[in-house]
Amino acid sequence: MHRLPLILSTPSVYWDRDAPEYALFENAMNESNINETESFLSILDEAEKLAISRKKIFQSQLEGAHRLVNSDQLVEGLKILNILVLSAPKESDVFEQALKIRGDLYLRQCYFQGAINDFEMFLHSSKKRNDHSQLCEIHGSITIACYMMRFYDKAKRHLRSYNKYKAKLSQECVNNNILETINAHIFRFECELDDYNKVESKSDTTSQEIPHLGFNEGKEIKPIPSACTYINIDHKQSKFSGVFPKVDLPKASAIFLEKPLSTGLNVPLIQCELCLHRSDQVYTCFNCRYKTYCSFDCIEKDQKIHQYECSAYRSLLIYILDAQNLYRLFIKVSMHLDEHIFSKKLFRKLMSAEDILKNIEESVDIENSEFGFLMNLLRVKPNYNKLHNMQYSTLVVTAFRLTMFIFRKANLILRFYKKLRTPDTHKMVLVGVILMRLFCHLLLNTFDFEYLISLVGKKQTYKTVYDEIAEWTKLITPVRPEDSENKLECYNLTKAEILESSTRNLEISEEQEKYMSNFTPLKHTQLCNPIERPLSIFKDKLVELYFSPSDTQFIMYGYMAEITTSHKAMSASIAKMPSMERLKFVRSFVINFHTHFLNYFLRLGVSFSHVRQILSQHCPTLRKFKHSCDPNVKVVVLDNGMLMGIALRDIKKGEELVVSFKANCIRHTRTERTTFLKHINIQCQCKACQIPVEKELINIRQGIYCDVCCGHIITASEVKCSQCGKNFNILLLKYRKEVTMMENNIARLTNPETDKRKLYLVNTVLYLRMKNNFVPSNEIRIQVELRYARYLALKNFAEKSYQVLCEINRNIAQYYNEDILWFSFYSDMLLVIKIIMYYNVDEKLNPISLYCLLELCEFALYILNGQHENLCLLKIDTLVHTEIYDEIKIFKKWKVTLQYTASIINVVPISEENKDLADDAENLSHLNKSSDN
Repeated sequence: MHRLPLILSTPSVYWDRDAPEYALFENAMNESNINETESFLSILDEAEKLAISRKKIFQSQLEGAHRLVNSDQLVEGLKILNILVLSAPKESDVFEQALKIRGDLYLRQCYFQGAINDFEMFLHSSKKRNDHSQLCEIHGSITIACYMMRFYDKAKRHLRSYNKYKAKLSQECVNNNILETINAHIFRFECELDDYNKVESKSDTTSQEIPHLGFNEGKEIKPIPSACTYINIDHKQSKFSGVFPKVDLPKASAIFLEKPLSTGLNVPLIQCELCLHRSDQVYTCFNCRYKTYCSFDCIEKDQKIHQYECSAYRSLLIYILDAQNLYRLFIKVSMHLDEHIFSKKLFRKLMSAEDILKNIEESVDIENSEFGFLMNLLRVKPNYNKLHNMQYSTLVVTAFRLTMFIFRKANLILRFYKKLRTPDTHKMVLVGVILMRLFCHLLLNTFDFEYLISLVGKKQTYKTVYDEIAEWTKLITPVRPEDSENKLECYNLTKAEILESSTRNLEISEEQEKYMSNFTPLKHTQLCNPIERPLSIFKDKLVELYFSPSDTQFIMYGYMAEITTSHKAMSASIAKMPSMERLKFVRSFVINFHTHFLNYFLRLGVSFSHVRQILSQHCPTLRKFKHSCDPNVKVVVLDNGMLMGIALRDIKKGEELVVSFKANCIRHTRTERTTFLKHINIQCQCKACQIPVEKELINIRQGIYCDVCCGHIITASEVKCSQCGKNFNILLLKYRKEVTMMENNIARLTNPETDKRKLYLVNTVLYLRMKNNFVPSNEIRIQVELRYARYLALKNFAEKSYQVLCEINRNIAQYYNEDILWFSFYSDMLLVIKIIMYYNVDEKLNPISLYCLLELCEFALYILNGQHENLCLLKIDTLVHTEIYDEIKIFKKWKVTLQYTASIINVVPISEENKDLADDAENLSHLNKSSDN
């Protein structure tokens, strides 16, 4: 339906967008469109019933999952339980038993918070259940989990329920193995709970940041601080607007703080849609089974609004129309209209949508209204001319079909517009106009934040640096002290053999190319092309499936499932359909949507290690700031859902405050920036865009050497070699394939380390080829060099690894901004330094000079301090990155040890605070010897 236009005498793209919306919407309410949409809604009902009937297979899945979690295939069983918790009907025993089985599993694995969540969800689902034995077991399990989490008050409440149900059981039931075990656990701490009077509560509130010098009191843009002002000049000859500071702003100061009017996620079923919390366990609404939450608390908090949108979720209508944000915003606005606007006697006399709209605009008090910002969306008619044709056509189609659903099935008009005495047709026009205005504001003022979500659980954490290095040394064993530092002698290699291997042409077979993974770019590299939304890709696949129904597995679940298809070709085919064919197409699309929706998105958690989530935030204040590809204000999303603008550097009074709408000259090429900004109707004229393309740092960083013209550099902006005409993209693809092929060979030789001689040879050859193919600042070359430095460090060729690190640092210093280095190249360099320090200071393996070790230690501390400052600047919870504090302590310890040793041999003077380390001098004699040499 997202590509199926309305049937109109004049296409919506030719409508006068400056004309009143009610006149335009009335034009869309012709018999053909009404009949077609009613048929669409009927098909939705049909598809919904089919989806419910298919859920009967869940009982066998539950039995299979139960067997798996009690065997050595626990992970597979847990995946099935996760799917059942998300999708099994609430009224079925399958849903409750899946919760119980998973809760028991989490309790056994000491994941107490997960167990509490599952058991609480079970209790809510089984309110009418009279199985006292099972309820007793559940309350007892929650009591244990809460005690272990130190939630003493909650533990006492569930302990009372546990004792209440236990008193109702026969002695035979009480003596069963499970209750006996629970009772034994509770007996150990029951007295402690009785004596505990003071409730130790956890604060879940996030500290509220206050903008620099407090909030602004002006009407136009309140969320900015009083230290700033918004200038908006609109004369006939010129138009100018922007945000400027009235005083000097220090780095990291808060520029604005705004709560988005609406928030939406594009990838469903993977995280809480209310608090945006990402958890390994999510739940769906008990009724619709499609809106996801992280806990029962979030379900209850959201119930006030979700009760009105639940039917739209259950039928999957809002996913089909991609209207989650719009529908929720409409409900919020309608609730306020019903409570504060339509209660006025004036509205009982109005009989047309035109009169109602005019009076809404006049009666809204923006300053005093509780929903001032929301109502401002209705008061101010949006500029529809800023939308391109496809956006405007989609807006009209979506508003019309949602209006029909709201009137025919959702009963929201009866609920929120009952105080109006106007005929139903006029109410439908009014609703349609409200939807059009809201949707246009969303399209113009919604900002998409892309981020990767891990789907494989928590990242690997280590108690100490030593544990992390131990994982690497399981794969690669270091060279022992008695081994030669000369690598060629160590592996019986000659320079001629290495040179011959590095210059040999690599023959990549079709079979190798088929299974060759794409080269993964660094985290800081973000393409600026228009965002490919997973939900839109899914819908396009359903359209493609209509034309090729026999290729279901290939199109929906094969390796092509995530690749976008041709929009123009599909839209052209649909536009040519006669009316009967259109109906057939709609039926196929809706049925397939219900058939494949769960499988398609649930498989993301099974088949992929991560998914690119898109967070859409509607932020009117953010639109007051101009875009620049070289911004001085960074926009971040806080843990509490608020948006904050933060000064990236010291900003002088009168310097315009600018943000980057996902197009940054540090990270993105000119072509990427232009393509993306054109998509959101921005033509950037900032200083960064005035620099010639060939002189942009990111363009220089992408340089490669021509394989024909020795030493000649080609960049992306040049397209081809100026001497021989070799195409840049073709040559880059060839080099990338070589990297992937050789890295696959290295992986096979490393897990575990099999042929040490060949492993060293392949690593060295790859390193040399990258130096020959890519310029020193090229990201691909640096990635390969970092992996080579890590390999050398693990083999304890410390001197050579140190030299490679120094070379990398020199190359990145000139062409990379530190803002993108802290958690990319610097993180990889930090790991190499850890390995060198561990081997040379703690393990005493074949050490390098004290001077080099001290230099590496200082650089590591510089990286760690920079990472910490960067996390604080971007308001990222440093509690999640506690390893930074541990690593700082370890490197400081290493530094003190090295300084003390150096003071003994008169390399650097000893400080007073290090004199207490004299007892360690004997343990460091190996360092003295290396320094003497």
